[in-house]
Amino acid sequence: MAEEILKTTEEKMKKTISHLKEELSSIQAGKASVSLLKPIKVNTTDGMKMNLIEMGHASVLNAQTIEIKAWDPAQVSAMEKALYGSSLGVTVQTAGVSLKVIFPQMNQEQREKMAKLLNTNAQDSKNALKSIRHDSLKEFSANEPSKEEEVKFKDRIQKIIDKFNKEVDSIIEDKKKQIMQL
Repeated sequence: MAEEILKTTEEKMKKTISHLKEELSSIQAGKASVSLLKPIKVNTTDGMKMNLIEMGHASVLNAQTIEIKAWDPAQVSAMEKALYGSSLGVTVQTAGVSLKVIFPQMNQEQREKMAKLLNTNAQDSKNALKSIRHDSLKEFSANEPSKEEEVKFKDRIQKIIDKFNKEVDSIIEDKKKQIMQL
């Protein structure tokens, strides 16, 4: 029973780490990345909402520019409107079915602000890990283990959470380094 709970706990914690990585991929690190476009939704001309990156082929041209080649020329203006309405602060140049998305250069103050925001992401992830640990301990205790079994289980689960907390710290530090590079 303990092994099953530990295995499930570790799987849930891996999902938390995956979620953190996905969230961080949408944070601008001073260079253009297609992943920054993932959260942008477009109100299409036919009244539907679609993800921007599903409406064309996106590629990085250089550190500041992404080019999107729209699959439907009729949607170019809706795509442009969604980009301007996003929180990215980009400039968009359109030519036919092509949209060039130009990202502004981040100044030092913006980089520091972004690095501080990463601490919030880290804390959210660590809180999620603690919650998973709490639920696992509760599930294990429901089986009325002996004191010795409970102590061993708590030690093992603490080692697991320590490993994942270190991974969170490492991921956040790497992202901070990316952001702070000029």
